[in-house]
Amino acid sequence: MFVYHGDLDEGLADFNDRSVDYVILTNTIQVLHRPDFLIMEAARVGKQCIISIPNFGYWRVRFQLMFRGTMPRTSRLPYDWYDSPNIHLTTIADFRRFCREHSLKIISETNLVIGENICKPVGIAPNILADYGIFLLEQG
Repeated sequence: MFVYHGDLDEGLADFNDRSVDYVILTNTIQVLHRPDFLIMEAARVGKQCIISIPNFGYWRVRFQLMFRGTMPRTSRLPYDWYDSPNIHLTTIADFRRFCREHSLKIISETNLVIGENICKPVGIAPNILADYGIFLLEQG
């Protein structure tokens, strides 16, 4: 096992195609300038990829934006708009569509609600009811 530490906005050019079993991107893609580029690089380098995302379609996020008119803050997204590392916001539905459009096969998907002292799987309507998504992917 090894860990790569580098500028992920530059991609994974140092790695050959399918040279590692898994590429794991946890809370990563929303802070990159070109998340699409890195996702495709991860799919090229890894036999499979595990990608986790905060779901900006979560009902609490939608509620705050709609009724308060302010950028959302939750336990998973505790930042003000001006100090957030998140520059590309996505939802579970957006991520699924990206995978379809880029021939990435979702092998499995786990959607969760994560809070203080709680971590529950979400089975129905995850784009609204889950605040976090974890995807196992491979090139399709």
